[in-house]
Amino acid sequence: MLAYFACRALFPLLEQDFGRVEWLAEETIRLFGLALAVVGAVWILMMQFAMGAHWSVDVPARALPWLVNARPFALSRNPVLLGVLAEAMGLFLTSPTALTLMALTTIWLGTQLQVRLEEEYLRASYGADYLSYCQRVRRWL
Repeated sequence: MLAYFACRALFPLLEQDFGRVEWLAEETIRLFGLALAVVGAVWILMMQFAMGAHWSVDVPARALPWLVNARPFALSRNPVLLGVLAEAMGLFLTSPTALTLMALTTIWLGTQLQVRLEEEYLRASYGADYLSYCQRVRRWL
């Protein structure tokens, strides 16, 4: 998406070439998309800061001695990925094209895969504690 938006900044008419979805290309929707993308990006940074040394882009090689379930993890089991999805949706709404829709779909599928891998790891690492946590806190919101 970054490469697309860099090219679009240099060549504004590029959006037409990538199959612009006309009914979504309204100024109000674009502004909402921009706001959502900014909120998503800020949310990602805040969640990474809140996670501190526990933040990682992959499943860790070994578990922490405790399950992290405080702060943002009391609201969502996947707060960083929630921000990633919000940012991707916002970017799609900012420039709704077939290409950005494919990027959004790829990001959605990637987060679904990441969540499944993390859940499997956490279930194996923390057992009943993780299952109890899953009953209290939803996957997204």
